[in-house]
Amino acid sequence: MSWHPNCNYILTGSLDKTVRMWSYTDAQCVRLFPAGKAGITAVAFSHDGKLAASAGEGGRMKMSKRKKKKMRAILD
Repeated sequence: MSWHPNCNYILTGSLDKTVRMWSYTDAQCVRLFPAGKAGITAVAFSHDGKLAASAGEGGRMKMSKRKKKKMRAILD
């Protein structure tokens, strides 16, 4: 789990192979990122909150601009 720098969002990863961004104020999922072929074990926001990153059991790290709906692989 990772807090967005403005504290309005929470990023979570799951064994269902998704990353979700939640609104803290209304507890609603505001973004769903299908993240890959393996469960997600780590998530983080960049220091400015513009990027979201995830890492999974398969050893792959993915990153996305926060406003986009797709994670893109950057490291295997």
